[in-house]
Amino acid sequence: MNTPSSTNPKVADFDILLGILSTPQSWIKKEFAKTKDGDGIGWGSSSSAVCWCLLGATEKLCIRPDAHFEQIAAEMEHREQINKLLTETIRKLFPKRVEEVHSSLVISHFNDHDETTYEDVLLVLKTAKESCEQTNASTNSPTPA
Repeated sequence: MNTPSSTNPKVADFDILLGILSTPQSWIKKEFAKTKDGDGIGWGSSSSAVCWCLLGATEKLCIRPDAHFEQIAAEMEHREQINKLLTETIRKLFPKRVEEVHSSLVISHFNDHDETTYEDVLLVLKTAKESCEQTNASTNSPTPA
């Protein structure tokens, strides 16, 4: 879906993720992605997927199923950078839900947690987007002479 020009997360990445998970029906738990018939899919980028967990949505954003081998490494690195920011955001907003969870499992544990709602997922995405905007603003601000 997205061809990253660099591996750093961009505000547009979060706009796309918010679009992928634009309705409560587009977000799921306990599966990476599902078809319209409700069948689980282990690949978020599958063209037959109609709803995703948070990790499946980042895969849909970053990993193209038709990518050439050389492109896959950059796409995977881009996904990892987005997931790193999402993990930091989840730990900040919902520390009790993930306090004893290894970093590599924070997103899926949060997504599938009994208390996690669609609104919580949107809050994480919007907060990560704001963090990205702040990083971009501080990076692009002129340095004093």
